[in-house]
Amino acid sequence: MRASGAYAKESATAGPPARHPENERLVSAMRLKVLFFGPLAAEAGKRERSIALPDDATVDRALDGLAAEEPAVARWRGQLAVARNEAYAGAGEALADGDTLALIPPVSGG
Repeated sequence: MRASGAYAKESATAGPPARHPENERLVSAMRLKVLFFGPLAAEAGKRERSIALPDDATVDRALDGLAAEEPAVARWRGQLAVARNEAYAGAGEALADGDTLALIPPVSGG
């Protein structure tokens, strides 16, 4: 699956990307799996997706990019709990290649 939008910019030509600082960052991009839970998954119409981010990305940066591309994430953003590799994560926590982010909206019930 190709990353798009805020996650990766691809050259319009068939050859290698031009040497540019933005392209240099993407050469060393990491890939993450993002899981959607509860009503967020229902609203987004998916349970997971893959994204690419620069090596220096944080949880907050991942959420910024996802909110720009996924209206459901933008709507739920202020209410989401985020887990990185099955442990709750703060906004400034650094991400690593191969991480899994879980986006967990508030739940209720008994």
